[in-house]
Amino acid sequence: MADRARESWMNRLKETNNKIICRIRNNNDPSFTQINVATGGSNVDRDMTFSLLGDDWQGLDELGKCIGGTTNLTNMKLYLYLNDGPNEDDDDLYKELSKNDPRMKKTVLFSKGLATNTSIQSIYLHAPGGNIFGLLNPFFKNNPNLSKLVIDECHGYYQWWDDFVSALRDCVSLKSVKVNHMLLTGEESGEIFQTLRIHQPQLEVLEFPGNQLTRRSCEGEEALVNLLHDCTHLNTLNIGCNSINNNALYTLMPQLGKLRHLDLSDNMTITTNGFKEIATLLGDPSCNLEELFLARSGISSDETLCAFATAIAKNTKLITLDLTGNRINAAGWAVFSNVLCDTSSINNTFHSNHTLLHLDKDNREALGVVRRYLVLNHYADKKNTATMKILQYSRHNITMHSFFEWELKCLPIAVNWFDNARPGYFHDHMLRQEVETSKLQAIYEFVRGMPVECADGYFGRNKKGSKKRARS
Repeated sequence: MADRARESWMNRLKETNNKIICRIRNNNDPSFTQINVATGGSNVDRDMTFSLLGDDWQGLDELGKCIGGTTNLTNMKLYLYLNDGPNEDDDDLYKELSKNDPRMKKTVLFSKGLATNTSIQSIYLHAPGGNIFGLLNPFFKNNPNLSKLVIDECHGYYQWWDDFVSALRDCVSLKSVKVNHMLLTGEESGEIFQTLRIHQPQLEVLEFPGNQLTRRSCEGEEALVNLLHDCTHLNTLNIGCNSINNNALYTLMPQLGKLRHLDLSDNMTITTNGFKEIATLLGDPSCNLEELFLARSGISSDETLCAFATAIAKNTKLITLDLTGNRINAAGWAVFSNVLCDTSSINNTFHSNHTLLHLDKDNREALGVVRRYLVLNHYADKKNTATMKILQYSRHNITMHSFFEWELKCLPIAVNWFDNARPGYFHDHMLRQEVETSKLQAIYEFVRGMPVECADGYFGRNKKGSKKRARS
């Protein structure tokens, strides 16, 4: 029974493979813009996955030829396992498939066909074992439109290091590079950063999570500083889970303010002093950061949180300060309360931070009242955000006495200000009621404070209206 089910499953995968080749061949299907090449058991989108089946990976060579001739494909993911298991002498090394292995022969032919493709803009490589970079080198050199390269968990890289670096050098059009969880040392990281700095000056995104760029030497952070300095288009940097310490942070700090997106998550080696340096950066008016990720970084001290709160008080650019997964209690979150909505006066409420949107994406309930302030900050019109905070949290400070000297001239302005408040964006019935109550309260203060003027204005308008009706 199990054999029959497996045979049926294999037949379905073969049928899908044939459909994919038909869709790609001769540009038959312009809508087919993404393809995955993976083993039959891989958990990837089945409708666009060419499955590597059996011991001969039948059809892979033909697929390469079809991809080489298409102009529709823009994204490709390769999950290739070009190894025959771990090496007996070293579990970290993988025995590569022999040149005579049918799978290797098909992969070589696939790579030759792929080399003529110039439409693919993004390629993802997950290839434990085997020198996939040497096989794909002609593709990297010949495709001037390749802008995104993702290298994920490629084991045994030091066996073919030159080809790996060559891939980063030869893709002259790269704008986004991700090297994910390869446990690279400081020296190796430094060589990668130097290669990108020299050969990829148009680089915009660099993601380097799960490596060890500070291990063994300082070459990693020094080369990264040079890269950040010279690559003027770079706006996104991810160096999470890299054992970044205070010293490395101090080295990088002068260049980090140029970025818009920075991820330092999972670096438990940063201490309170390091976080205070980051807070100082956020408080600098020239800092361009819009997103800062510090998830799971061991932040718990009130000193650190107060430093961040003080820094963002006048920051009008930062949208996300992700502190997810840190040991922050209710009192810790409360330090952000006055920054987001200072209720001591209407003027202070108006000048609170209306830009920050995110602090903890996994446990929003723990934020308490701070979460409500963040929700109000989602208004695109920040003047409306300020208005809603005033009406919801400072409405008891609203008084019209200072405007009485303007007499009735101020009343239409006040009513118009209330009308411009738009609480309906969040469908908050209670908030809409509070707005209407505040509006009525303001009108009541006018009437109570200037009853004669209000009566004269009312009867004067009615008298003029009576004359007009009498003449008509």
